[in-house]
Amino acid sequence: MNNLSLIKKRITQVRIILGIFFLLLSLVSCKKETTVHGIVYDFYTHQPVQKGLEVDLLGDEEKFLIRETLTSTETNSVGEFNFNYSEKKAFQVRVEQYYSGYIYDNPDDSTVYADINSGKSNNVTLYVRQTGEYLITIHNTSPYDSNDYLQIHNIGDVDLNTNIDFSAASYHHFIGPNVDSSFYMNGAANTTNFIDYSVTKNSNTLEKRIYFDVFIDSTSTIEINY
Repeated sequence: MNNLSLIKKRITQVRIILGIFFLLLSLVSCKKETTVHGIVYDFYTHQPVQKGLEVDLLGDEEKFLIRETLTSTETNSVGEFNFNYSEKKAFQVRVEQYYSGYIYDNPDDSTVYADINSGKSNNVTLYVRQTGEYLITIHNTSPYDSNDYLQIHNIGDVDLNTNIDFSAASYHHFIGPNVDSSFYMNGAANTTNFIDYSVTKNSNTLEKRIYFDVFIDSTSTIEINY
């Protein structure tokens, strides 16, 4: 074999090695697609929610204890949703927290989200709960002086300062001897809700909690007398 033939053989071998190398490199660097098929059901009727609800695909990384929303979609007319995503590593799917007629808070919060396997095919089932209206009335029935003070801390497990469906600035606290106020709220229906509040009279503060039921087709009235 002459030198020219040997050189050609070496070049061919190098090309084959380089081809194999770049093929392996492309396979390693190729982002695996995460696919998710899911259905959102009503927590109580166990029927698919027949309206567009937003569902988020969350990333694996957290920033300030909050996971990044990679992409979002909506349920179709029979409660189904789908994701096909390959840009980043996915971790979880979750129903968006607030939407008309339904609420995020479930007896088991895990019903509104599901962990998934990134880069693989996933099937998930989520549940949401309907909301019901209730009326809160506030009365200072035994006034002491102008320093009487009532402060509502939480309704359900939602902080009033972050509840986008409720004007916390208007109803967060009540001051004075002659308070007589009322306002409507929406809560998780067909289950027991609660309100945490504190009452200050004569420089003494008492922490209290009141429980009440909320229904879809009727309005409950909750009286807070202090």
